[in-house]
Amino acid sequence: IYDNTKDYLVGTKFNPERLEQTVNDICLTSVSKSRYAVLFQPKHTNDKDVQVGPSLIDQANADHSDFVIMGLVGRKGIKKSSFAGTPMGKQLDFAMSHTNGSIVVIQDVQTATTLKSNTKTVFAVSVCLNTASTKGFIDALRLSKPGDEIHVVYVKSFLERTESDYTIALRTKFAKLFAAIHEEMKDVAHATYGDRVCTFHLLEKKKGYTTPQAIVEFADDVGAHFIVVGTNVLRSREKGKEHLGSISMQILMDSHKNFVIAHYHPSE
Repeated sequence: IYDNTKDYLVGTKFNPERLEQTVNDICLTSVSKSRYAVLFQPKHTNDKDVQVGPSLIDQANADHSDFVIMGLVGRKGIKKSSFAGTPMGKQLDFAMSHTNGSIVVIQDVQTATTLKSNTKTVFAVSVCLNTASTKGFIDALRLSKPGDEIHVVYVKSFLERTESDYTIALRTKFAKLFAAIHEEMKDVAHATYGDRVCTFHLLEKKKGYTTPQAIVEFADDVGAHFIVVGTNVLRSREKGKEHLGSISMQILMDSHKNFVIAHYHPSE
């Protein structure tokens, strides 16, 4: 979706015709024609004050897209305050609160290429017992390829010296999920995700650390290319809350890595 009111792009490498040609060339040399379709069209209105976000998300929802992939071209790394009026920028903020599919946000183009190459991709998934974080793990599986690593992470409170009923339940939940995934490998003809390396990590929070800081540090330690968080789409649409919880939002603001915002809808 492009903004046809931006006359200053005419004649540059960012004009719609050249961008469409570039995208077609990349797709043609990367995947078979049956696996992609390219649609370039102007936004819904010629009003210069209306951005392309609404048109993009309307198209994604009409197509029932599982994933919307966006680039974050603002400030990289730790974001101590908001920019463009929101913590992540207007376009991404609009997408987070209006798209039905999950959102993949690219900040580091070089590491993002591991998704399509023979290089191992590493995911760090922040989880708890809610279903939205489980959707985050499922989305990481769907984005992964054979041999990729998926690290499922939960941070205990600083004062929690032993495992509580909550952490035991969480560990048990993902142990069963992992077992089910690896069990399918016995039926090689129908195996889908059993060749991924899935690991559960129960982290001790260091003194003076916040939960987001502990998760971002862990993601750095394991060389994660993507951090994954989950959210219930009804938080903002029906409950009037911020689209992401405070911990999930801070994880993304504290990191320079690519990230996935997994959208869970109770009707799924």
